[in-house]
Formats: sequence, structure tokens, C-alpha cells
Amino acid sequence: MKSPLVLLLAVALSSPLAALAAGDAHDHGNATPQKLELNAGSKWGTDAPLRQGMSAIHASVAQTLPAAHSGKAKVADYDAFGKAVTAQITYMVENCKLDPKADAQLHIILADIMGGVEAAEGKEGEKKRALGVVKVAQAANAYGKHFDVSVMFVVIINLPPIKEGKDAEFREWFVQTNEEFGKHEGFISRRLLSPIKGGNYAAIVEHESHETFMKMHESPGHAKAGERVAPLFDGDRSPKFYDVVIG
Repeated sequence: MKSPLVLLLAVALSSPLAALAAGDAHDHGNATPQKLELNAGSKWGTDAPLRQGMSAIHASVAQTLPAAHSGKAKVADYDAFGKAVTAQITYMVENCKLDPKADAQLHIILADIMGGVEAAEGKEGEKKRALGVVKVAQAANAYGKHFDVSVMFVVIINLPPIKEGKDAEFREWFVQTNEEFGKHEGFISRRLLSPIKGGNYAAIVEHESHETFMKMHESPGHAKAGERVAPLFDGDRSPKFYDVVIG
């Protein structure tokens, strides 16, 4: 039996997203909670599809929000953002299998995200596109405060200098490969860091375990991604592996 989240997808494919944010499209047989709350003081459980989808949404927000804040985001940027986030919502709806109470809480977050997508795509007026991205960011942050996104294994990668004129291409590669790597079991997040006072990029990769990370690392897709980015680097990457002991 599929999760009740499937009902949300069915409505999403036939109704405006903003209507979902206000409606009760995701019925669990009980009254849907009107506000987010913890599970008796603890965070709600998650599964791999949920963590993967929300991590990808975080990445989309990180890519689009700075330009939205500065007023430099273009219509195409907002539309691409909306398309990317909607794809992740669809993925989560089709694949997440949560406890009904956790599922009901997730519905609140997804409804807020979808409302933000509506605005970002200009369906509430051109002036509210940036606010739509902000709304998605706020909902994604609320997810982290109410759902357990435990990380057990972390890789910190110090990257070499990017060759002159290749920075934009490198960033595009990073976004594209985030989507590819996010499909692997155990993936939690992958973020690109820029130094405040000069220096080179670094990346942080979070996985459920060393085993799931190595399975991704040894995949054909990972090898191809490495071949694509190697010509953009002026040197070698330096990764360090860590187990999470407190946090």
C-alpha cells in the first residue's frame, strides 16, 4: 500500500500548487495538523528518499537565493528553480514511506514549499518571485528543525584552484552532479564552500555511512563525473573522511 503522500501527487498534477498549500489534499483519515510540531519533543523520523529530495531542494535554494536577494535573478532562473523543486517533490511523494504522523507533518512542509514554487514561477505576480524562493528556503529550514537528518559519515574535500575562466563551468558541474549523486542510497547532502578571505573551494559530503559513500564513490557515474571536472582543476583534490561522534 502506497504512502498517503501519493494523494498529494495526484492533486499536484491537476491543481494549482497554491491551492494545495491552503487545502487538505493530503488526507490521512485524521485532521491534518495546522502547525509543525515535534514528536513528543523529538524530531520525526525520515527515510532515504525524503532526505535525498530535501537535500536537493536545499541545493536549489542555495543556488538561486543569492541572486533572488540581490535582484539579479532572471525569469529563467526562477522557472528553472520551480521546475527543479517540483521534480524533487514528485520524487518524494512517489517514494517516501513515513509513519502516518510524520507524514502528516511533512505535508505541512511540502505545502509551504509548493506555495513558494507557485510564487517563484510568477503565478502570484512578477514582484513575488523572490519571495517565493524565500518561502521555499524557510520551509526547507523548518524541515531540518522538525525531522531527523542524522549524519554518520562526512567527507571534507579541499579542492585545488579552478583554472582561469572555468569557474562558472565548475559551479554548473557541481549542481548537476549534486542531482546525480543525490540518487544514491545513503546520500544526505553535498555542499560547495567558498572561502571568506581568499583561497580555494572546499566541499562537504554527508552520507549515512562510510559504506554507502564508498558505494557511490565507486559507481560508474561518479567516475564519469570525475573525468568531466578534472580538466577544470589546476591540481588534485584532497579528501578527509570523518565519522560523526557528537551531534
